[in-house]
Amino acid sequence: MPATAPPTPTTPQPRDPYLSWAQDTGFSGHAAFAKAAARSRHGAPQLPLLIKLPLESSPQALSCRAGIQLPPAYLDPALNSRFCCAWVERAALNGLNAAVAEAALSLPLPGQCLEAAEHRLPEREDMADAPLVIGVIDKHCALLHRAYRRAWQGEGAAQSRLVGLWEQGRRSEGQAGSPWHCPADFGYGRALGRTAIAALLPGLDSAEDEAATYRRLGYPLDAQGQLQPMLHGHQVLDIAGGLAREQALPASAVPMRSGDRADPVEQAELLFVDVPEPGPEDSSGAAADAYILDGIHYILRRAGPRARVLINISIGALAGPHDGHSLLEEAMDELLLSHPQLAITVAAGNAAQEPWHARGQLDPQMQKAGLHWHTIPGDATDSFMELWFFAEDPQAFSSLRLRLQSPSGQVLEAGLGEDRLLPGTPERPLAGLYFQLAGAGRAQALLALAPCSGERAGECAGVWQLEISRSSDDSKRPLRLAAWLQRDTPGRSSRPLLQSFITGCSGGLSLDGGSALSSLASGRYTVVVGAARALDGSRSAYSPTVGISAYGAADESAAVYGLLCAGALSGSWARLSGTSAAAPVVARALAPLLLASPIPAMSSQARSMEGGGGSNHSQVGRPAEPGLWRLAAGLLGASFAGDTEENKAHRVVLPASSDSAEPARLANELARARQQASLSTRTARPRGGS
Repeated sequence: MPATAPPTPTTPQPRDPYLSWAQDTGFSGHAAFAKAAARSRHGAPQLPLLIKLPLESSPQALSCRAGIQLPPAYLDPALNSRFCCAWVERAALNGLNAAVAEAALSLPLPGQCLEAAEHRLPEREDMADAPLVIGVIDKHCALLHRAYRRAWQGEGAAQSRLVGLWEQGRRSEGQAGSPWHCPADFGYGRALGRTAIAALLPGLDSAEDEAATYRRLGYPLDAQGQLQPMLHGHQVLDIAGGLAREQALPASAVPMRSGDRADPVEQAELLFVDVPEPGPEDSSGAAADAYILDGIHYILRRAGPRARVLINISIGALAGPHDGHSLLEEAMDELLLSHPQLAITVAAGNAAQEPWHARGQLDPQMQKAGLHWHTIPGDATDSFMELWFFAEDPQAFSSLRLRLQSPSGQVLEAGLGEDRLLPGTPERPLAGLYFQLAGAGRAQALLALAPCSGERAGECAGVWQLEISRSSDDSKRPLRLAAWLQRDTPGRSSRPLLQSFITGCSGGLSLDGGSALSSLASGRYTVVVGAARALDGSRSAYSPTVGISAYGAADESAAVYGLLCAGALSGSWARLSGTSAAAPVVARALAPLLLASPIPAMSSQARSMEGGGGSNHSQVGRPAEPGLWRLAAGLLGASFAGDTEENKAHRVVLPASSDSAEPARLANELARARQQASLSTRTARPRGGS
């Protein structure tokens, strides 16, 4: 009797393995959240999650479930999206899978609960009133800096172009006389609007005056009571939207003003979203994806329906599917499809030289692969590795087995669809392995390790040996695989970052830094920016080499890292390097193209009427060329006469003078981009897996 084939694995609803690890450890990796939950007087503590809704559901339906609350912005009838953020009580987590298609945990905030509020549009005075709006989603903004004024001198020097700042991780206490308020359309954090920011400017005649105002605003200070000089998000905002400089500076990331020619960026109004950071007691860092999506909607709602909107995101994690199907990447692509006047630039990441990513194809003879995962003595944070498997034949996953051996010889094994814990003390397992199907043609495993030191210490530091195997009967079913370490996230902690790393790859696996993109850099329509050197246009060694839409200048040369931009206080300078600097350089170069484009913007009301509103998730207002800005970015920039073979494949956007925004040249670039876009949309395919 012939042997029958094993049943084809079904595709169950994916669960967030990071949330599973947090639950299995009693949220002990988020100690501040757990402690605040125990003594909360603001109702049951809530966890922020990024949600993908089923086709038949809607944000309004999800918000009716017990223990689940949505920021009011997602209850806007004009919003037509499958993606939203929700704040969920721990008691409601077990029933969440029945109500959503997918969910992903973001960093829990101690003491933060969503404030109940009805949906309403932002106050008119807090709305941007310019044809171009530049938004930055990052960490830390020096909102008083003169680079954000309307001019360096004269009447404009007393007026700010920054019309909104939202600090998501800090509560608005509602004290009398405080300029901070909680944004009513999101229900958490604290914000300053146009009027509040304008009221802070009179009397700021020196850097010392600025520092004193920051202290009154409750800004985090260093041990000497001073504002820290390096503010990542502030420097990114300066590069993307700060005033052009009055005089030339060597290696400046911001262009010099060119005569009387108007710089379109100087006419833009600015919005900044400050995402939360892990606190000193957070040893199990979590993603900021829910906060980033909230930030994009915050910017769009305040930009108005007719403005051209440019958003830069120079933050992100490392691990993920890297096939365009992470929840946040899908959400951004959906927004870009329905907002033809929106462009989003994303930093590609800086991990090309790091041993954090391996990929390959399972050895067809041995049907085994393996690697060594090293943890570092003294590491007081959890360590995470994501494994992703890709195959066209769903049977290729059926016999997969994972075996993880600890430095002390303890073994953890799991097959597809199984979760396993290496026991320690109650609610403090030493390690976890979560292995599941994660959509059509792919499977995911999360390997989670408790810290090596500190209050939650588990196994001692050393080498964890991973073996991946499957039955020889599956040898004719090709299987691609990738291993990604989750990068440690710096936060408000003085402990050193002791990043784990990979060695000893075997069985078809090998380290591949060139494809080590950020977790947000594989979407179909975002502009993904790599880093290059201003001196000769060569790629910066830390920048990934694949999946790049455009290269931006980020370093002076191979010997001198970084370019100059604004320091924390007006009149001071700092250097910023990495694709974090390259992305806003490219964003600034895209701004004139965005303004020159005749693509019509659709109002929220028009989008609602066309799409029917409610739970209809059809892609409305879809532009004919959804990849236009991605293609246009690749056409911008300079080519170098002395190009090597390596550099011939790309041009580099330089922070040149505003002469580079010459309208005729931009029109030609846009026409070429449109021609390429029309060709690519006829032959477009979804981006493949690892």
